[in-house]
Amino acid sequence: MRGKNKRPKLKDEIIHTEYNYNRVNQGKVIQLLDMQFLYQMKDGSIRHCMFDEDWRFVADGKTKKETN
Repeated sequence: MRGKNKRPKLKDEIIHTEYNYNRVNQGKVIQLLDMQFLYQMKDGSIRHCMFDEDWRFVADGKTKKETN
């Protein structure tokens, strides 16, 4: 699911694809802002994602490796 169709809520698990950095991150939403949200990864890193970037909800508990 492309993220811009629906905004996440706090504590939602998301997968964020960053094509410019050639990486895919997964984390839990910790803050919602006007045009972006922040999520925390399991290692404690905090990243941000614009609502119109390529992100999706974690479907049925599947991790990024299972959904690629």
